[in-house]
Amino acid sequence: MFVSQISGDCFTRVAVGIQSPKTKMKVEQIVRVFTWKGTKLPDPNPTGSIESVRDTLTHSHPEIANAAIDGPKVEGATHTYNFVASVGTKG
Repeated sequence: MFVSQISGDCFTRVAVGIQSPKTKMKVEQIVRVFTWKGTKLPDPNPTGSIESVRDTLTHSHPEIANAAIDGPKVEGATHTYNFVASVGTKG
């Protein structure tokens, strides 16, 4: 069974109410893992953006402020982000 709704230029189609006895939905919470030079860092704000996490972690790891963010690498419900040092020259 589908319920359709038209609102302005948007068309939404949502499946409602029919479930097969063989169908099971599994809900998993996504866990974010951050790494810097091979060290796992805690996620200070699981609901925050990746940039806000970098800003928070900069207080304890100042080098992260200019680091690029690589990822996520997805393995099941774990998303791993790696902070990569930016290469540059001074002067």
